Amino acid sequence: MNTPLPVTAVPKVKKGKLSLKREKKKAWDAFAQWYRHSATQDGYAICYTCDRRVEFDNIQPGHWMTGHTNTNYINEEYVRPQCTYCNVILKGNQGIFWERIEREIGTDKFLYLREHNKDFKNITIPDYVEIRETYKQKLSELV
Repeated sequence: MNTPLPVTAVPKVKKGKLSLKREKKKAWDAFAQWYRHSATQDGYAICYTCDRRVEFDNIQPGHWMTGHTNTNYINEEYVRPQCTYCNVILKGNQGIFWERIEREIGTDKFLYLREHNKDFKNITIPDYVEIRETYKQKLSELV
């Protein structure tokens, strides 16, 4: 005899109600879209770590510090354009990334950002909404 599985109630989210997770994703999507457009020229970008010429659809905002925190997740200082291969398959190609970013921004700033990467930063729903709107505006200025 088949016994029916217990039904568990799933809380419903009211339409229009803001949630931290949803707003963080929307802010990231706006940032990523802006970043990809800002890094490309004539539909292509150069991968920061392997120097390959990459089509717009295959460029990603890659983080030079692994482990996304509120400090580095949506932060232009921690992101450079990467191809999918370097960012995903090679997990950021960190060795080359670190060498190049240190050369680009200087040792002092590199060490400062690396040291403060895990600093606690409380980002609220209104903060994420503001971040999203900022990058939507920056994108509209680009395209």
